[in-house]
Amino acid sequence: MEKMQKEMNRRMNKLLQLVFILIAFASPESSASSSSFSSRKLLADEAPPLKLITGDQQVTVDNGLFSATFSVPEGMINEIRYNGISNLLSENEDLNSRMYFDAVSGKPPAFRIDATKYNVTVQTDEQVELSFTYTWDAKNSSVFPVNVEKRYVVLRGFSGIYIYGIYERLKGWPDMDFVQTRIVFKPNGDK
Repeated sequence: MEKMQKEMNRRMNKLLQLVFILIAFASPESSASSSSFSSRKLLADEAPPLKLITGDQQVTVDNGLFSATFSVPEGMINEIRYNGISNLLSENEDLNSRMYFDAVSGKPPAFRIDATKYNVTVQTDEQVELSFTYTWDAKNSSVFPVNVEKRYVVLRGFSGIYIYGIYERLKGWPDMDFVQTRIVFKPNGDK
């Protein structure tokens, strides 16, 4: 039991490090000064344009420094590459289990938000924004009566990804408790 707890703690530390890296490097607010932000902007201006690469049941956004590959239409990140380092996510996990985006409604289990629709909302040389939408269907589901749109944004020259969710509960839908959303990455312990 103690060995299992140590392994869980090690994995959690790796996960927190990865999340910190993604947030710290992606966020303009993380810059120490406006001059360092200006330097980042200059680097972004000199960076190659963003590429959106579509494949069979996946899409990749690549800015030359950072790339993320998403499952389509579910909207889970299956692979993250950074500065030449191959997949930063666990390769011991099933492809769609390397990260998850879920919602906790106050009673177990958490609801994993697997989208059923994919859309590119912005595609320029400077920014790519992807949308993955889950639409609640009262006939087929009694779980989590909310429409959810997961959004992912990659910017030119920035070394991370912005992630956010849009939740919509329509009038007349069943009551529910909504406690939190979790976005979890399972890191590759060998990187």
